Amino acid sequence: MADTDRQIMPDLWSILIGCILLSSLYEHNVSGSQLFHVPTVYQRIYQEVTGIEACFRLINATSQIGCSASPKNVSGVLWYAESQDNISSVLNDPPHSPYIVILEPDLFTSENIQDMKESKHVNGIVFYYDKQNPIIPELPGGVFSPGKTCPNNDLVDVECDRSWNVNGSGLNFMDFNNFAVFAITNNDSYNNVLKCYEDHNRGAEGGYGDFPLCSAELEANMDAVLSTPECYERANVWTNLGVPQCIPLGDKNVWGTLFEIQDSQDIIIVATKLDSNAFIPYLSYGANNEVAGIVTQLAVADALGRMKRDGTLNATEKAIMFVFYHGESYDYIGSSRMVYDMLNNKFPYKRDSGKQQPPLLNLTNITTFLELSHVGIQHQYNTESPVYYLHTNQKGKSSSLHDYLINITNKNITFNDTTADSLPPASAQMFHRRDKNVPVIIVSDYDTEYNNKLFGSHYDILENLIHSDMGLSPSHPLIIQLQKLALSLATALLDVSNATVNGGRSPEVDSEKIIELLDCYLVKTNCSLFREVLSPSSLDNLGNEPLSRYVTVNTIANFETQYTFNLLANFTGVVDDTIDTCKKCEKENSDSNQVYTFTHMSGDINHSSDSKDCICVKSFTHYHEATSPAFDMKDYNSKEYSTWAESNWSGISMRIYLVTFPLFEVAILLFGLTLFTISVFVTWQCNRKGRQIFAVTANSPAVHT
Repeated sequence: MADTDRQIMPDLWSILIGCILLSSLYEHNVSGSQLFHVPTVYQRIYQEVTGIEACFRLINATSQIGCSASPKNVSGVLWYAESQDNISSVLNDPPHSPYIVILEPDLFTSENIQDMKESKHVNGIVFYYDKQNPIIPELPGGVFSPGKTCPNNDLVDVECDRSWNVNGSGLNFMDFNNFAVFAITNNDSYNNVLKCYEDHNRGAEGGYGDFPLCSAELEANMDAVLSTPECYERANVWTNLGVPQCIPLGDKNVWGTLFEIQDSQDIIIVATKLDSNAFIPYLSYGANNEVAGIVTQLAVADALGRMKRDGTLNATEKAIMFVFYHGESYDYIGSSRMVYDMLNNKFPYKRDSGKQQPPLLNLTNITTFLELSHVGIQHQYNTESPVYYLHTNQKGKSSSLHDYLINITNKNITFNDTTADSLPPASAQMFHRRDKNVPVIIVSDYDTEYNNKLFGSHYDILENLIHSDMGLSPSHPLIIQLQKLALSLATALLDVSNATVNGGRSPEVDSEKIIELLDCYLVKTNCSLFREVLSPSSLDNLGNEPLSRYVTVNTIANFETQYTFNLLANFTGVVDDTIDTCKKCEKENSDSNQVYTFTHMSGDINHSSDSKDCICVKSFTHYHEATSPAFDMKDYNSKEYSTWAESNWSGISMRIYLVTFPLFEVAILLFGLTLFTISVFVTWQCNRKGRQIFAVTANSPAVHT
């Protein structure tokens, strides 16, 4: 090898090693953390927006609803709508169409959403929603109800002869194909989007700016189309794999009794629903639809459970069954499933001779079906003498529970018969349509139309119930109203169930417990009550946001269901002091025993103790399947049972970026093409004449040895 080669090769190796070391040092220090970071080309162009909740697609037997968006057809220049005039402006031939509109919350109305969807100038909408501290904006007339005027009216034999929700626009059940609606729940992300708009898009006096302009790309691409039957047919015919691009909605019902159910025992069902809905499903909080009912029902269970534990309540001739139905916002998924299983001798469990099971229950066992539906908003918000209405299918007939409530005179609470001629939308409809002899009583805060002006919206939050900035306390009108309702119901249930009560003691409803429950469901899950009833391993799931009450798909565990199960078990069960560890408690749940359950909870014990890491509660609390029978029967066109399913999607995302003047983009493209052409020509010439250009002469060093 020539001396020159020997000199060049070490130099090349030194340069190569130096580049590798420099690159490593450039990205990381010796501990592995970044010293400084150079943005990639992608990061120089795009800025991701985090904290997104999206409107997405749901389908049923006949239609598709919600939104579907892909970046290629849902992108546009940002426009900030601070007033109604700003919306009118973007709808009327704006200069840089299409647009993504940043919408002020008070302008998020059904009319504005529909107008922008129908406009060729708007591709999507984003707005800010603070999940940790949601507030109700100044809405026109204080009204925003995107639900139907008669909710859940799609199934056969469901009574609906009036507009119960007179303010309903039906927005939740409209199709927004190739259109996106996103809620930005991260304050920093929202401010970044606004800053991008302010820096580049806001023109003089709030008008339109000029290039470069800040734009946004929204993605929520849905795989399922048209309907549930179409979804399943495509899975079988198109792909031949049998894997549909949609998943049925559903979860679990929660039910429980104070005492073990006996053979042929009559039951009184006390029911409410667990779920709610909204235009953006994961922002479904349903304070009056139906958290007020959940809290009241749990307060009743707590009052009777304390009587059971202290020995005051020994037994009930008729079993009191507390039931929380899931998926009711989508054609009564949970309640229709319970009726279906009762009719097919599968409730509470399919018979198995190898297991210890509760007796079968059917519709003939039900002596009364009592449901709490919309009980949190009085006509006079601040009244301490609430009025509730009883909707029944047994008008003119004597009913012990109905008569007891109507005749209450000494508790500063009034129960009136409704003036409506039919039952309102409620889970009881599923029992009534199968057997009109099942006595139904629906307790509500309304007579013939909903008091809730925010039904089915993301603004049905705690503020919708309390109507003030004052904190909740035992003296707050809402707490007084719910406490009196729970006390009246608990007393009535003891009477009509022929309970054995020692010493003539009456139930006591804990106002502080009602406050705690409202706080846990509507303010933040990281609350003292949830921390007590959940196992130590579940505490990490708690946060500083309220529970979303969207039912989700039946393949995902719903936190609300688990939390409600544990609360009911805690309120109606008893602590087994002989079990002092979580593992021992888990082992008590034998597959051969389905009569009672053991639930391990954190309690208020000191977890640093080596001897006891949780408490173990024995109760008669159970889960029950809340998936529509239509999917078991593969009847995707069913009009008898719910066929709601959620579309699969690949991801939900949003990013912002700058776009420049179109002619400038064309010029850059032409320059690039020209440079590419020149490079190709020069390379071709160099290759063709390489021997002449790089000729090796006799005097070249390489020829010497």
